[in-house]
Amino acid sequence: MKTLTLVQTKDTYDPSTTLEELTSNVLRWTIGNAAVKVKLKPARREGGSEGSYSSDILIEPEKNTLPNVSGVQFKSAVAGTPAVIDAVLFGPDDPQIPAGIPFTQTLSPSGLVGAGAAPSYAKNGNLVDITNPAGNVETDILNFTIKAVDVNPDSQFEFVIRCDFLDAVATGSGTFRAYIGASKIYDSGAVAMELGGAVGANRQALTLRGSLALRHALNSQWFELGGEIEQPTAAPVTGEGLLLTSSAGKCAIGGGGAAVDMSVDQIFRVSFFWSVNDANHSFRKYSSLAVLY
Repeated sequence: MKTLTLVQTKDTYDPSTTLEELTSNVLRWTIGNAAVKVKLKPARREGGSEGSYSSDILIEPEKNTLPNVSGVQFKSAVAGTPAVIDAVLFGPDDPQIPAGIPFTQTLSPSGLVGAGAAPSYAKNGNLVDITNPAGNVETDILNFTIKAVDVNPDSQFEFVIRCDFLDAVATGSGTFRAYIGASKIYDSGAVAMELGGAVGANRQALTLRGSLALRHALNSQWFELGGEIEQPTAAPVTGEGLLLTSSAGKCAIGGGGAAVDMSVDQIFRVSFFWSVNDANHSFRKYSSLAVLY
């Protein structure tokens, strides 16, 4: 068995980018980043004479397995634009590795199989309508389970929550909180929901963006939450208005002074509540999306 492992091609054929073994008969390659030119040498048949290299063959980036090959030479197809080659030349007595089935999940040292870092870790389009709310009653606007097998000490979640709210009278305030399991890791405190101190007669569109990051340990977290408020100049059905940026909260480190163990499955949630019961208050969550990096 002969191998080339992540070797860059040169502008000319070179021993460093050549594989050859008279007893070999299968070539497997991965060509990345740029096209190459190759010369192939046929496998020697029993009782036959040794073959010679072919003329140049242009190959675009690909993965492939070629039978009846005993030698290959690589060079860059375009001068100054190297490709990266990973290639193996097998003989009849070498182990033959067939194409496998892709494994895109995660595997922990204990043998647990997880979902892996999917582009969308948690997505929810259910409407949450906190209208005519009871004061100081928390309602989740984001809630999903973080699987222990999916995280490591450097994992990070980014999430977005799309909402709107109505604060038609200047009474009370709103509060955002975040939890991992039973531990409160974040509390915005009282947030004056009316914009610029003025009572809003129209609904305000609110996009909340946040991060939950592990701080190089499974029991230490960093959390951030902020918001963008779309202030309509007319009825909000048009979706038009002035974009204002408002801090819906602050940064937080740790789980309220207590370590939160994320080596086990934990429910992560973000909640909202009004401080007083008032029919002129309303908060609606339309959709949420969390991504794991």
